[in-house]
Amino acid sequence: PNVAANNSGLVWNVNTDPSGLLDNMTFSKTAGTAHHAIEFGTGIPTTSITLNGCDFGTDFSATAGGSVGDETFHFLDTTGTITLNLVGCTGNFGYRTEGVVVTIVADPVTTEFTVTDTSGTPISGARVLIEASTGAGPLPFEESVSIVQTAGTATVTHTAHGIPDGTSVVIRGATQNGYNKVAVISVVNANSYTYSVDSGTVSPATGSPVASGCLISGTTNGSGIINDTRVLSTSQPFKGFIRSSSGSPYYQPANVTGTANSTSGFSATVALLSDE
Repeated sequence: PNVAANNSGLVWNVNTDPSGLLDNMTFSKTAGTAHHAIEFGTGIPTTSITLNGCDFGTDFSATAGGSVGDETFHFLDTTGTITLNLVGCTGNFGYRTEGVVVTIVADPVTTEFTVTDTSGTPISGARVLIEASTGAGPLPFEESVSIVQTAGTATVTHTAHGIPDGTSVVIRGATQNGYNKVAVISVVNANSYTYSVDSGTVSPATGSPVASGCLISGTTNGSGIINDTRVLSTSQPFKGFIRSSSGSPYYQPANVTGTANSTSGFSATVALLSDE
């Protein structure tokens, strides 16, 4: 294409994930003309989208949060967050944003559990916690941390933690139980993150607090499924539990172990035994 700076060769502005619709495309630009490969308009899905097998080459800028007008992607939303999953894509992955917080995940893998009863009927609302079981993977395992609290925000000093923003951490070992929890974090930098605690929690934390990264923390959907999609630089050994006992029908909890492969992820169906 031969379009002006800060315009784009292709505009995607519908409430549909482009996965399966823009697969295996190749993008280039006219020499000397600064423009984007793809513009994502304000009408796209508001959580995540996926591109498969696209080649963007090196014509476009690789700058994250750039402003020149020749970045690979241009996001027009002014608020919120969006994750762009790039599966099998090559080239530069820079982007310009008008305000939306953009996370680009290259070659993510999915860790997924399907929870059923022994007849195969899906169980919705089952609680699933999957965390690192050793220090062999990219997520931390029971690493020593220090924690302080101000106005209900706990700030954790955790060197080279490697935990993605918006995912969960398990904190254990603090004398003050208010710190010990499974918490969604906001990353401050490579060595610290925050999460919410009671504003009356004694600060700093005493005892021997340790932190482990989580792959999954949440409840299953109406189809009995819960999953996580992210980049794993190496395969991640994990442990965890699945339970559904907050109301009838009651089920016995199940402990699970395994390894999320860095290239193929992990998938399993777990059948819970009745506890009635």
